[in-house]
This record gives sequence, structure tokens and C-alpha cells, in this order.
Amino acid sequence: MLILEIINKFYPIFDNFGARYPASYSEGIDFTRSNLPEFLKSFTGLSWVEPWGRWSDSNLSPTVRFTFFNPLPNKFTIVLKAQPFYGPGTTQDFLLRINDQEYKYKMPFAIKEYHINIDLKNKPSDYFEIIPLNPISPRQISSDSSDIRKLGIGFISLRIEKE
Repeated sequence: MLILEIINKFYPIFDNFGARYPASYSEGIDFTRSNLPEFLKSFTGLSWVEPWGRWSDSNLSPTVRFTFFNPLPNKFTIVLKAQPFYGPGTTQDFLLRINDQEYKYKMPFAIKEYHINIDLKNKPSDYFEIIPLNPISPRQISSDSSDIRKLGIGFISLRIEKE
């Protein structure tokens, strides 16, 4: 095991997402970082890094999809720390979709941690999607804004707790 730790320290995984940082499912994804943890193969639908995290951007993709190098455990909990993007008179809900299962959540106007228990029922998956249901552009809210991204969810962190 020591040899593998040395190799990972001096020869990190490097791809179009940059050098990967060492992390486990339980340590999770830190969205304030520009690179990805070594267990996450890719993601789509997220905007650039901001000091607090990243926004979902429906102009890039209608879903935020997380794809992993290995299949997810059969039973686990997704712990998502997130905040909604609201426009006047709107709410922000989201769906989490994995295989044929969907979980719907309403987001209060605050940073919140969501605990989503998943049982894949022995149907392996190496990805899941989070779908913001009411994305809106800051430009649609205020003509003073030049930001045309269609924002929905502000991702702060995400981890997977195995059962």
C-alpha cells in the first residue's frame, strides 16, 4: 500500500480536468476547487468555479451529471450541500435521477445539506444526475446584468456515504 501512496503523491491522475486530488467518496467533491477528486471521472452542466462553489448552468446542459470511474455502491447516501438560485416569484426544485429512480426536493432560500438515501436494488450505476427544475438567468431578472447563464443550483460540496 505504501508504494501506491507514493505513486499517487508524485504521479497524480491528470486529464482535461487538471491534476486530480486524492479523495474518497466519503471525503467527496469540493466545488470550490477547479480540479476533480480522483474517484470522479467527469461532470457536465456546471459553470466555472466561484469562491463558494459552482452554479449549475442549463445553457451547458439541462442536467448536472456526475460520472464515476467505478460503479457506485448498491446502498449509499448522497450528501449534497447546496443553495438555490432564485428569481422574483420563482422557487427552485430539483430531481436526483439514478437508473429508473427519481427523488424530488424543494430548495428553501438558504444553504442546506440534503441527505438522499439510495438503494440501487442490485442494478449497478456509475453515474447520477441532478436536474434543476426552474433555472433562470440573472439577465432575465435584471437588465443591468450581463450574465446569461441559466442558473439553478449552487453546488458547494457532495459526498457519498456507503451503508
